Amino acid sequence: MLLQVLSRKVPFYQLDNDPQVKEAVLRGEHPLRPDPKNVDCDAIDKPMWDLLEGCWEMKPESRPNCETIREVLAANMKTQDARPPAAVGAVRKVATNTKIDYHRVKKILHRIKDTSISAGE
Repeated sequence: MLLQVLSRKVPFYQLDNDPQVKEAVLRGEHPLRPDPKNVDCDAIDKPMWDLLEGCWEMKPESRPNCETIREVLAANMKTQDARPPAAVGAVRKVATNTKIDYHRVKKILHRIKDTSISAGE
């Protein structure tokens, strides 16, 4: 999926049909690196391509672990978190001023429980 997101090309885009893709995978082949000079796609830089190839390894022990994947993505994805900082204090204030009618909650939960028992769940 990451290959398609980065390049706008599906894996094995150069093959004509699913049986050809299946055979290529069974032979241990990896998808071709899309080249913007030859096809309509976005370029994938070397660190990201190396990560993709590592993830496609047949032997699980040869694949990168989650920490390695996180590090490569963090170092190479050019995204910024534009969200405003969380207003934790405001959330706590609202939460502490909330009054919960526990007796009513208990009645509602019992009603739900009784309904699901009578329905045979």
